[in-house]
Amino acid sequence: MIKKIALALGTFIAAGMISGAVISEETTQVSPVREVAPEYPVSAFKRGHTGWAVVKYTVNEEGRAENLEVVSSEPARVFDRAAIKAIAQTRFEVTTESGQPVTVDNQFKKFVFEIDKDIPGEFALNRR
Repeated sequence: MIKKIALALGTFIAAGMISGAVISEETTQVSPVREVAPEYPVSAFKRGHTGWAVVKYTVNEEGRAENLEVVSSEPARVFDRAAIKAIAQTRFEVTTESGQPVTVDNQFKKFVFEIDKDIPGEFALNRR
């Protein structure tokens, strides 16, 4: 089966490194309430490409991601669109300060795309 995303990797945690950028210990990581796994790009699957993409985003007052930006990926641009689409569809907990919803900047998520070589390709693609 295609492992669309290694959800166990989850969101980057404080003091992590992303392409040389340090996430400070004060960074608040907003938890998803409805997480969406990205679709494995068909062309990447057919070519046997595996890799990852790291997306930086802001969670707005409604729990939606905005200001989406791929900050690092390997191979470059192969999985970017799928990662952006997944974060755009994910819904997050609303963060409040003094009872009022607020935006939370500097959120990061790494999506890992792997192919399980033990499952025939057609079957795996049909399982999306």
